Amino acid sequence: MGELIQPANSDETGEASQRLSLWQALLTFAPLAISALALRALIAPLVGHPVDIHTFIGWGRSIAAEGLSQFYETNPDCDYLPGYLYVLWACGKVAAVLPPTFTYLIFKLPNLVADVGIAWLVWRQFGPTQSQSRLVWPTLYLLNPIIIFNSAYWGQADSFHAFVVLAGLVLCFNRRFLIGALVLGFACAVKPHSVLAVPLVIVLAWRHRLGVVRLLACCFVGAAAFLAAFAPFATMSNLTGCALDRVRITMEMYPFASVNALNLWYAAGKNWVEDSTLVWGFVSIRTLAITLVGGGALLLIRQLLRKTSEPAHQFWRMAAGLYLLTFFCSTRVHERHVYPAFALLLCAAPFWRQSAYAYGLLSVTCFVNMVMAWGYLNNSPPSPDLGTTWFTVGICLVNCFILAVVAWRSQFNVARCDRFFDQLGMWLVHLKRVVLTKNSVAMIAIIVFAF
Repeated sequence: MGELIQPANSDETGEASQRLSLWQALLTFAPLAISALALRALIAPLVGHPVDIHTFIGWGRSIAAEGLSQFYETNPDCDYLPGYLYVLWACGKVAAVLPPTFTYLIFKLPNLVADVGIAWLVWRQFGPTQSQSRLVWPTLYLLNPIIIFNSAYWGQADSFHAFVVLAGLVLCFNRRFLIGALVLGFACAVKPHSVLAVPLVIVLAWRHRLGVVRLLACCFVGAAAFLAAFAPFATMSNLTGCALDRVRITMEMYPFASVNALNLWYAAGKNWVEDSTLVWGFVSIRTLAITLVGGGALLLIRQLLRKTSEPAHQFWRMAAGLYLLTFFCSTRVHERHVYPAFALLLCAAPFWRQSAYAYGLLSVTCFVNMVMAWGYLNNSPPSPDLGTTWFTVGICLVNCFILAVVAWRSQFNVARCDRFFDQLGMWLVHLKRVVLTKNSVAMIAIIVFAF
């Protein structure tokens, strides 16, 4: 546990001497963690989306009753890899001995705890000291409405996935590459798009002169961890085949250009349109998306490869950029696939303070996207148009702007991007002062009363 929580920025000797010990850090963080868990525990007993949460409950009870080895045979259409099924198995075991009143809370609890775990890892990246606790950053994560809505109310598994990915990246960032590879290998067995972190870690290891032998050892450990997650679900003779087959089924479950994600393909009118559809008569949407993501990823990673750049200053921004790029340009993407970018943007804040603005803007657009997707799931019959065209396309353009800012800060004119965010910050401060004037408060009160 200690190697997961070492602060990333340890430049100032005086500040380093004031750093909190593990026990002090736990005592400092505990009130925030308890408050966040209490808030989520109040919301968790609510049903949320009945289809999703009851699917998780059904899978958990099935695994608890029949065992892991028979699960995929009795549930061939399951689009989840084994990583999260272990969590559901544990929840199913606990739910079997507790009253039904606690069922929803039990099956949502792993993601509630994961929220707190992510906030802890983010906080430790800021190197809290005795004089500066810097608790504002984990608070920004734990009180984010989209984080609360997704894990405590909807009951989705994105928080658990984001925690495993972030833990693996934190370990690698602190040069614990072997353990980090183990964790990231398991993360790939939770959700396939965890693989986005792999090229980033390889480049970081190369920058730290890890050596070919140790790098190959890390790759072996990561691959072994991924395959080991499938072992209870398949025979050893068919382990690799089972793993590849389940990944294929997961990836092909939603073969559409966009699955309610307000991204490039939604803006192009391709929501719930199969990604095998030809564009311009000769190239499929899928091929075009792979080209865009691959080319964009190379441009992002190139910055980390440059010897003139400091890896610590680029790593977290590159990671956030990769997830933003995949969300905006890739196909078969849900509205929640951008989820890991929230924690990664906050981890970038010690090295790029303007990332907080990108975090705030992404929180707004993603929350709107999730509310619209929620409406889609509850409409009968559902419509591929989540809202009015001008509004949804506008959100897509804002998401494109966030991606451009993160990539622009990484790839192009740093000073110009910093000046833009400084101006944006001044404008927001001015707007806050205007809104908090007595006349503005009175006007808002009149409008609220009128509605």
